[in-house]
Amino acid sequence: MQRYNRIKEDKTTYILDVTQKKDDETLIVTFGDGHKHTDVENTDANLQKLESIMEEQMKDAIKREAIYKIRTLIATGSVLATSTGSIALIGSESMQSIQANEFLTASATILGFGASIIWLIREHSRISELAKVKYRDQNIDKFANIESYTHALDSSSNSMKRLFEESQNPLGMLNIGQYKKSDLTKIIKEMEREETLKEKGITYIKRK
Repeated sequence: MQRYNRIKEDKTTYILDVTQKKDDETLIVTFGDGHKHTDVENTDANLQKLESIMEEQMKDAIKREAIYKIRTLIATGSVLATSTGSIALIGSESMQSIQANEFLTASATILGFGASIIWLIREHSRISELAKVKYRDQNIDKFANIESYTHALDSSSNSMKRLFEESQNPLGMLNIGQYKKSDLTKIIKEMEREETLKEKGITYIKRK
């Protein structure tokens, strides 16, 4: 998941990711400052606790979604403000004749553009992730009853189908990086198609 901690100091305890080591006996827990705990026991109890912690982190982030939207707008404005000058400088034939003091200004402009791009990408990633989780939560009852829908995963990728087959909580925060909002909308659309036909009295063959 993205990092949404409120203050800089929080990143030392903010959980970003949990992955399973190849030995299947231990988990790797990655924190917001990049530190990793590589000796966490791989148990259902530990996985549920870590899942719960990350869900709480996400709930807090969703409450402050407006802040990230404002940051995205500011980042977009910063990109636009620095892009014109940077493109003009890079494409200028007189770039070679820039004096020392002008070179510093030009360099700062180009670096500012690069920093703005990185900032925009980061904020956009946060907004996209928040939208994905909100959509998941809005349709949580349908996803919880996915086994009741014969064709729910018909339009899904093989990796998405495996996720539902192999994970006890496929759409939980431990798997948040393995799917996109578009993956979820495909499932909901298939469910809606099936519901529409059933409402009209159309019957399906029961699969073994």
